[in-house]
Amino acid sequence: MSSEETPDYVDGIIAQWARVEPGLDVSPLRVFGRLHRAYLLYSHIISETFDEYGINQAGFDVLASLKRTGPDATVTPTELATQSLVTSGGVSLRLNRLEDAGLVERIRGRQDRRAVGVRLTEKGDELVSRVARHHFAREAELLSDLSDDEQRVLSDLLRRLFHSLNAGQAPA
Repeated sequence: MSSEETPDYVDGIIAQWARVEPGLDVSPLRVFGRLHRAYLLYSHIISETFDEYGINQAGFDVLASLKRTGPDATVTPTELATQSLVTSGGVSLRLNRLEDAGLVERIRGRQDRRAVGVRLTEKGDELVSRVARHHFAREAELLSDLSDDEQRVLSDLLRRLFHSLNAGQAPA
């Protein structure tokens, strides 16, 4: 029996629902239940990588956003909030921790001292590069049971799901 045919945790939940509410359509669980379980496992696994470097996923997210903007680039906290889909208060908290650790620095504007930009320090740049290499290698290991074609199909389907979910958030 292949892994596709082996019942999993979600199949058990679906069977339980069928037993107690036979007419209830719980078919969305086939997708969302598995996405949720996969995310929980993924989160646990990747947090081990971040723990090795003394940061968390949120800190890595900020450092990676800064790294992707290019060498010595300065980004506003608002831009970081948009890139990481968190509130400005959430970004401020992350930045405080990263600044205390010497990984980022805040730069005040010369004309307008209220304007603040953020950039990686040398220490932050070196750390995010090391973590990224380890992190993406670990993610590749996690996907190694899927062929390149399967990974591409899964990626395409998840992109479509994302667009569908995003469109569903529009005001009714």
